[in-house]
Amino acid sequence: MLSVATHHARQSRVTINPTKTKAVILNKPKNINRSDLNWTLGNTPVYPSEDTSHLGLIRAELKENNLNVDARISIARGTLYSLMNTGLHGTNGLNPQTSYKIYKSYVIPRLLYGMEILPLNQSQHDIMTRFHTKTLRNIHSLPTRTATGSVFMLLGALTIEAEIHKRQLSFLYSVLSCNNSTIQGLIDTNHHEY
Repeated sequence: MLSVATHHARQSRVTINPTKTKAVILNKPKNINRSDLNWTLGNTPVYPSEDTSHLGLIRAELKENNLNVDARISIARGTLYSLMNTGLHGTNGLNPQTSYKIYKSYVIPRLLYGMEILPLNQSQHDIMTRFHTKTLRNIHSLPTRTATGSVFMLLGALTIEAEIHKRQLSFLYSVLSCNNSTIQGLIDTNHHEY
């Protein structure tokens, strides 16, 4: 596979950097050791690693979704902290409605990037929900014990699960309405299997 990639890269006059290339073995059989595997990209050896990042999503052998959820929350938290100087905090900050619009425009996209394509389980949804609800409580300067329903109703906010569902429906529409013949072939092939 790497020889094919190298061949096509040379034809297209593209240089693949072997030090930045990673190989991740997904669904690795238990009888194979990672240390026994090695490949070459051109003349440089490429060794398998436990995880890599592609287009902002982490691909890993184990607990891929957990790693992605943790990374997304970390990025969203950093974005949120960078907006604190603008008044995006509860007490003596901006109006809660304005703060929520800023949060919805800047933080939620960073939090949910790529989550529409991952099969998240309930515990992963719960981790994201806790971050989202805590942030909304802080925006409104509400105590921790405030009922979750009132936090969402006061701001007119959606739950994180609803935000993910909106993105999943948008992604589905984009795939179904795409004019790309390769994607249409995949849709038709998968449709006939069911």
